[in-house]
Amino acid sequence: LYKINGFSDTRVELNFKIAGNEVRPVYFIEEGKQEVIENISVEGFRLFSQERLLGELSSFQGGPFFQPSIQKDIENLEIFYLNQGVRGTKIRAEVQSNGDDLFSVTFRINEGKKVKIENIIITGNEVTRKGIILRELLVKESDYALYESIRETKRRLERLGVFTEVKIEEILISPDKENLLINLREGERNYA
Repeated sequence: LYKINGFSDTRVELNFKIAGNEVRPVYFIEEGKQEVIENISVEGFRLFSQERLLGELSSFQGGPFFQPSIQKDIENLEIFYLNQGVRGTKIRAEVQSNGDDLFSVTFRINEGKKVKIENIIITGNEVTRKGIILRELLVKESDYALYESIRETKRRLERLGVFTEVKIEEILISPDKENLLINLREGERNYA
């Protein structure tokens, strides 16, 4: 708890206080100094505004500095770009100590390209009608390849209870176009 809140040097000692037949735990906590983010910024963006990107971060200026939170922020930014249909984005964080337990964090973004779905190819459905499958798709041809919509499509197909396996592959065919391959494996049919 202390480390997440920027107290990296916190020490906790456990002692016991004996009073008659009772033993009571007593914790001694030495917090130490809190490490704080003095400045946070993003660089290399062009598709979205700085305010929009900073809104995706859990870290903030004046907030606690915790290295695993910075890594989580990188993941949040990567998922944000995928959910906007952008593929190939590379993000890294540079952390600089400003002394006195203050840190500057800069997220350097090398943006990829927005990708559209050219074709949707469905394989593996022998008995299940294609119309039933198409009804569950949240993406269509010429849409941007929104990551969350593709993931939700996979979940919806799995929830049908007809398929034992659902795989969705994104196959890049040009820098800004991809094919979506939906590979299905139908379960065995049971009759009563």
